[in-house]
Formats: sequence, C-alpha cells, structure tokens
Amino acid sequence: MEAAAFSGNWEQFKTFFADDLYYFVGNKTELRSPQAVVDYLVQFLSKELAIYNLEFLLEYENEDTVVTELSVKAVRVPDNKHVVFHTVDYTVLRTKRFETGESTPSSPLTWAMKAS
Repeated sequence: MEAAAFSGNWEQFKTFFADDLYYFVGNKTELRSPQAVVDYLVQFLSKELAIYNLEFLLEYENEDTVVTELSVKAVRVPDNKHVVFHTVDYTVLRTKRFETGESTPSSPLTWAMKAS
C-alpha cells in the first residue's frame, strides 16, 4: 500500500480498500471512500508533508488486526523543515481489504480503519 502511494500509483493504492472505508487522519479529517483518500493524500503530500522515509519499528498481527509503529522522516512543505515523528497505525482486515476505524493522534498521517 505504501509503495503504491509513494510511487503515485493511485489506482493500485485504491485496490487495498473496501468501498465503504472510513479514514480518520490525525483526529480531525474524516474520509469515506478510496477516491476521497487519494484526493486527500495527493493534496497533503504535495502541500503539507513530503515523506521520504518510513521505518517500521514494530509490527503485531493476529487473524484480523495489524498494528504497526513507524518512524516517519519528512519535510514540511510550507517551511521546508525536516521532521521526524512516530506513528502507530491500527488496521482491521476484512476479506484482504481494509475496513473502517479509529486512529491514534500521534501523527498527521495515520491510517484509521476498523471493522464495522
């Protein structure tokens, strides 16, 4: 999913999501379709935060849940400042596609999905 997003292959990126997904970003932005997520990310990555490195620090998974902790290195576009932050992403899977959910407030770019 990240490879598709960071290479700009938005059609492939959308295939990872169910049509009825719920994407909650940084406890402030709610999106409700794969295309809405693409539109948001294209805008966000070009005008807010240029991510150049994702390092997986921890991953936990069971039958239907994946939790990852990542270190993100990026440049804030408005002031060209390099930033590093951690994010914890929580995803619940249904039929190999991502569903709806909740996120932690630790990141401005947090995948937020939870089964309904």
